[in-house]
Amino acid sequence: MASDESSTETHSYGQILKSTALMGGSSLLNVGFSIIRNKTIAVVLGPEGVGLMGLFSAIADIAQALAGLGVQASGVRQIAESAGTGDAERIARTATVIRRTSILLGLLGTVLLAAFAFPVAGFTFGDHQHVAGVALLSIAVFMRIVSSGQVALIQGVRAIGDLARISVLSAFFGTVISIPLIYWFGSQGIVPSLIGTAALTLITSWWYSRKLSIDTRPMTAPAFYRETAALLKLGFAFMVSALLTMGAAYAIRIFVLRADGVAAAGLYQAAWALGASMRASFSRRWEPISIRV
Repeated sequence: MASDESSTETHSYGQILKSTALMGGSSLLNVGFSIIRNKTIAVVLGPEGVGLMGLFSAIADIAQALAGLGVQASGVRQIAESAGTGDAERIARTATVIRRTSILLGLLGTVLLAAFAFPVAGFTFGDHQHVAGVALLSIAVFMRIVSSGQVALIQGVRAIGDLARISVLSAFFGTVISIPLIYWFGSQGIVPSLIGTAALTLITSWWYSRKLSIDTRPMTAPAFYRETAALLKLGFAFMVSALLTMGAAYAIRIFVLRADGVAAAGLYQAAWALGASMRASFSRRWEPISIRV
């Protein structure tokens, strides 16, 4: 009995070490790609271009947080709880709800951001010359929300190996697509680069989520409503938390833009991106994760 417990404990520590190494390694690679991408964009566009990219990214982040309603975070909990029961029917039902809800929320976010592109652009940039860019950004919001639902499934079933691969590939594709677009089109390539990065991230997350072999099950309207209500009820708290963080970052960018112009906002964006990358790297590297890889 003691020998079995010792073996189980050793195996658990091995899982923790392997999972931590995977996430730590992926985070370090992400930092490397981020440095290459941000340095290249800074050289090509200068502080003004970096400031514009930071503002567009902030708009996309807030729109995703609002429209996503915390589904990625709550979805991880829901699918993990279902996976823990070993009930294939329940797992399939939960996965179906997460996928469908993500698509519906993504469409809602796209419609709302496109509809309010005029006031959002005016409030953010102080003029309306970026209205088209904000409207196009709604496409990226849709793909981000759908992708977050796929990632929630992968994380919920504890496939951390696939999660690490998605993270690295997304950073790689984001670098590969952003640099040429920014180089060829200048500041006009900012929004297309964000859309392209979101599209490749969606494709990558879809590719790995389809490997989970979770079937889509038909559901009655009342059953779908109950599952969705539970998902959104928990997700609302996560949404508020994310919105406060992203809203503060957005407000600071607006304040810097109003006070000292786009160039100053670009300098702030560069400092913030570097700090965020390093913080994410070290927090993920040393956070133990006892899950399957």
